[in-house]
Amino acid sequence: MDRVNILVYAFVIILIVINGASAATIQWNGNWAWDCDFPGGDLSQVKVSGDQCGGKCAATAGCTHYTWSAFNSGTCFMKNGANAKASAVLSPGSGTVCGVVNNIQWNGNWANGCDFTGADLSRVKVPGNQCGGQCAATPGCTHYTWSTFEGGTCFMKQGQVSKADAFMSADPSIVCGVTDVPLCDRDNDFEVVGYADLPGTDLNTYTNVDFNTCRQQCRSNAQCQYFFYGHDVAQCWTKRFNAYAAGTLGLLTSTGAFSVFGQFDINGNDVTSVWSIDHPTCQARCRAEAQCLLYQWANNNCYLKKATYNGGGVLGIKATRRTQPECGTKIRGINLGGWLVLERWMTPSGTGPFRGTDAGVAKDEWTLCAQLGKSACLTRLQQHWSTFITNADIDQIIQRGLNAVRIPIGYWSLIPLKADEPFVAGAWQYLESIVKYAGSKNLIVWVDLHGLPGSQNGFDNSGRTMSPRGTWDTSQENLDRSVNAIAEIANRVAASADLTRYVTAIEMVNEPLGQNSTKLREFYSVSFRITAIFRHDRSSHFVSKPVSVLSVCLSVSLPVGLSVCLPVYLFVSSSVFSLPRKLCLLILQLS
Repeated sequence: MDRVNILVYAFVIILIVINGASAATIQWNGNWAWDCDFPGGDLSQVKVSGDQCGGKCAATAGCTHYTWSAFNSGTCFMKNGANAKASAVLSPGSGTVCGVVNNIQWNGNWANGCDFTGADLSRVKVPGNQCGGQCAATPGCTHYTWSTFEGGTCFMKQGQVSKADAFMSADPSIVCGVTDVPLCDRDNDFEVVGYADLPGTDLNTYTNVDFNTCRQQCRSNAQCQYFFYGHDVAQCWTKRFNAYAAGTLGLLTSTGAFSVFGQFDINGNDVTSVWSIDHPTCQARCRAEAQCLLYQWANNNCYLKKATYNGGGVLGIKATRRTQPECGTKIRGINLGGWLVLERWMTPSGTGPFRGTDAGVAKDEWTLCAQLGKSACLTRLQQHWSTFITNADIDQIIQRGLNAVRIPIGYWSLIPLKADEPFVAGAWQYLESIVKYAGSKNLIVWVDLHGLPGSQNGFDNSGRTMSPRGTWDTSQENLDRSVNAIAEIANRVAASADLTRYVTAIEMVNEPLGQNSTKLREFYSVSFRITAIFRHDRSSHFVSKPVSVLSVCLSVSLPVGLSVCLPVYLFVSSSVFSLPRKLCLLILQLS
């Protein structure tokens, strides 16, 4: 296998916050790291070896962090102040050691006299004992700091942190804490609702436990249907609904699907009631009512119910939901480039689909088919489609420790072609075969609409090279046909039980460049509405929409529940990876 430079597509969900370039490059080993420093804040210094500096700081009154260097045969510079890891600066090749001392006394998931640096998400004025619950109820909040600012303010923060990232504060009234509620539930068998509780019958109470332990206690108890976890008191209550033979109780999950419990009820908590309607209509009423979390349907009457407000904790209800293997882990995968959408540079020159053609004429799939004619082009592409990516490649991807594939496909493989378009269709059946095999091997699969009518960027990867840019945004017909292509992907996925099970994402477009941002927003909005129908009916599609230009990305108005992926390109040395030229490495960092 030839060693080549691999083009890395790093799709980074914009909800991830980068807290600083220098701190982000420091490789922490718990509370210390090599080649870093804390500027200023010197308290005292002492000659000790590097491995003793942290202990010396911990034993020195007022020392909160330190730097050790080889100065004067080894010196520990002890420091004082509100500094955390994010304040450290990189000092490449210096051989220094920097670290923080953490003497915070935790009470479960919260503590007095501590703080977290930066990463602010939002803030709200609440009493200190409600800050943890407020964080749990706020999407994206993972940790928080409460202070007496403006009479008492909860500063909600985002990003992956642990208690070790907190630092001591000189103000003992400050409270910091972590929610301990996973951003993404890998088991995905509970609907988690922050700042909420439900009436019912208590089964057991557990003290001094964390969220995951509480959830596991409910999961392992067949009688338990839901739990309430109190963050501020580190206490867990497992519960069940009240039995009611004449009724059917249903939960509306965040995926848009319902989890039905059968003959149970909740006393009170009614939002409204509707008489003489069938079960599907009752569910539809719940979905349309903003406050509705559950419904009870009995004797053809429908009762829509909401959760009870509880500022100190989080509610978890057992729910049958789609397994999301991407949750709670790093996604590392392969973009199957040059396969169903040709890119000449990715394919073998002597044996690939461009063999025997002039690179100045047959520059892309459009011009290749124009030169060969439809019949000859289809024959050549069918040979390419059946051999370029096979089950053996999927096996190799798995052997390399990767867990995801992105499969590009062009609009011409999905919707009827115009008379003047030389493209040929037929690629979808090959995509479907690989999706089924990859999914059966537990790989995460994205289907990527890689080329739009008129070209969204003018590059060969859109199917047609154009200069100075693509003309996708110059025609309403192009936009309409693009939407039809997205709808066709969604229809085909929804019509197949295997594709519904294995396709995790539909990517609306690859690398739109130089296009009218208003047209892009319109395309994203319409496409999202189309795919949302299938997500709500089958709760199976997470729809992503890539934007290649940051200014366009930030100007897009996001529908609720929709994430934006931003392509970032990096070149990785051939000494790092040894993969076939046809496979472009895709790294998706979610943690």
